[in-house]
Amino acid sequence: MKTIFDIAEQLAAEFPEYKDRMEYAGESFILFEVRFDMAVVTKDLDSIKTIKLQMEKLPESKKEEIGMMCAT
Repeated sequence: MKTIFDIAEQLAAEFPEYKDRMEYAGESFILFEVRFDMAVVTKDLDSIKTIKLQMEKLPESKKEEIGMMCAT
């Protein structure tokens, strides 16, 4: 298992806003990476779908946008 400090340089390069968070939280900063390939999306009681997610087909900019949304 890696600590946040093992990947701090990499993480800060990919997500610059994490640098301040890592410095502030120190060893209390815990980061999880969760991957899944299916999701149940519910818009309302009549609109429920199971979708297959294919991240590898997304452009890098969209992957970064999704990562940023999940990070906040």
